[in-house]
Amino acid sequence: MALLRGLIVLCLLHMCVQSIQGDVSPAALAEMIQYFDDNVQPKADAQYALAIFVPQDQCTKKEAVIEHVFSKEDAKYVKDG
Repeated sequence: MALLRGLIVLCLLHMCVQSIQGDVSPAALAEMIQYFDDNVQPKADAQYALAIFVPQDQCTKKEAVIEHVFSKEDAKYVKDG
């Protein structure tokens, strides 16, 4: 599970850093990771991959809400699919 979280962090960080000029907010990334852990992770021991477009403000603003980009309905679709 820790390895999976590390991989997600790395992927999110890479996606954010490659497309923005501003500072990446570790708090915003942590919120995204927690959202995916809570809403997308299919099973405790399962692996999954996910690619989404993350607007710049999702990575730079601490108050950004990932659910505005990746809804709970989308998360349920991925989780159940």
